[in-house]
Amino acid sequence: MAFASLKNGTHIDHQPFIIGVIPHHLQQFLPNAFIAPADKTPMRVAPVTQIRRQVTPGEPVRMTQNTALVTLAHVAPCSSCASRPPWVTVAMTWCKNRGAGNFAALSAFARLIYDRSVNFPILEVSLRGRRMAKAIPARLGAMMFLQFFVWGAWYVTIGNYMAAEGMADLTHWPYTVNPIAAIVAPFFLGLVADRFFATEKVLGTLHLLGGLIMLAVPQTAATPGVFIVLLLLYNLCYMPTLGLSNSLAFHNIDDQERQFPMIRVFGTIGWIAAGLFIGFVLGRFTGDALPDRTPLPLYTTAVVSLLLGAYSFTLPHTPPPAAGQAVSVSSIVGVDAFRRLGSRSFYIFTGCSFLICIPLAAYYNFAPIFIANAVYDPGTSNALTNVLPNPSSLMSLGQMSETAFMLLMPLLFMRFGVKWMLAIGMAAWILRYVLFALGAPDAVFWMVAVGILLHGICYDFFFVTGQIYVDKRSTPAVRGQAQGFLVLVTYGLGMFVGAQIAGALFNGFLGGAGALTLERWHDFWLVPAGFALLVLVLFVLSFRDDADRSQPR
Repeated sequence: MAFASLKNGTHIDHQPFIIGVIPHHLQQFLPNAFIAPADKTPMRVAPVTQIRRQVTPGEPVRMTQNTALVTLAHVAPCSSCASRPPWVTVAMTWCKNRGAGNFAALSAFARLIYDRSVNFPILEVSLRGRRMAKAIPARLGAMMFLQFFVWGAWYVTIGNYMAAEGMADLTHWPYTVNPIAAIVAPFFLGLVADRFFATEKVLGTLHLLGGLIMLAVPQTAATPGVFIVLLLLYNLCYMPTLGLSNSLAFHNIDDQERQFPMIRVFGTIGWIAAGLFIGFVLGRFTGDALPDRTPLPLYTTAVVSLLLGAYSFTLPHTPPPAAGQAVSVSSIVGVDAFRRLGSRSFYIFTGCSFLICIPLAAYYNFAPIFIANAVYDPGTSNALTNVLPNPSSLMSLGQMSETAFMLLMPLLFMRFGVKWMLAIGMAAWILRYVLFALGAPDAVFWMVAVGILLHGICYDFFFVTGQIYVDKRSTPAVRGQAQGFLVLVTYGLGMFVGAQIAGALFNGFLGGAGALTLERWHDFWLVPAGFALLVLVLFVLSFRDDADRSQPR
């Protein structure tokens, strides 16, 4: 790897071919430095955590037990390993014993480098010990748990709460302001957060602001306009934290492919825990009323947001990943990636991803309200409803299913490939809506429950497979932009349009009533089912998986 591509904030120990070779005439100044074997065997310079900043020549550096100075320089590539990046020489010392000898050696080495005008950039880095390194994945897992607990606590309950407060015809607006925030988030991240501020500080600040805003949301239920504006402000604080939490996790782990799934799964567990908390804990304070129809889930969101905000400031220091880099609107939106990845199949995939998100929005918006009407209002009593006593806890079955299918994804992906995985995901959405429609008039519980359990196929086969397809087609230069573009098309534009159409459809069936009858729910669910069927047919007839013929990664 060329030194020019080692930006401020890069993990040194994530570069697998760094070696610690120190010329003999310098070793006398570095008694505690790492020295590589004579054959220049590649080695990791653990326990380095991250580059903090570049040190100006002649600048006094205050060393502690958690800092070090590292020098980097190019040497000739290994003749027997042409496929590897150029060798990088690393000389490092740190105050191992916090004794004067280390400081003297460090100062002498720095003076020698400057005096001889050797082209060795000097960086200050922070260190972590083995015990701290082992604790970081657990701390990141706790971050993910709280991150998605916050989202699950309000996202599944807000529709039922608004309906109970006389805003049944406005329940699509929370699911409209959320995509608006998803569209705005990349601009905030690309233009501000990734360039000027440490990730953990931005994450903490946004969650603290979001928690304060959410505390005020229930107080404005009598004024729907203000209520929705506050939800927009809250989502503008929350949605950027999804990218920030992922960025912070990736920056502080050594093996992304192995460690990140184990960290991210705590997010799904957090969402499940939120639904169960509302049912089992908050339900004790609401008497005969469903806790989903009270402001308690919103207050829960606010309190946990404040806790997560405070906790974020304790997470490992993560410098802004794009500090000093040029940025453009086209790169943030992903237009550059769209142009470079352009092919007939990719255009079809992008168009169908946008179109399928339109009927998908109906589920996120109206399934909790439907489940309250079809399951809990009639007083359905069985083993599941006794264990899961409210809509948000029953809907957590979807996240349980998602976790199970995530584990099966590698095997299923090898069996079906991209095209049919995507097609099965779309077909699962159709089946879900058909089950809801058929089960609605007579409140057939098993149909509703199976429709919820299909979420594992609906989400994993479509959204996760789509991310894999984009990754396979991408080159390293545009991979991040391409994923951001997919999020913009699906969670942003698709869900925004879908929420507005679903809201208009629901209000059309609602008329002047306070709630839909079960018979009207039957008619409502058939519309997104039909729309999704049209998209599925278009996709199957026109899409051809050419990811394997994309440019090499």
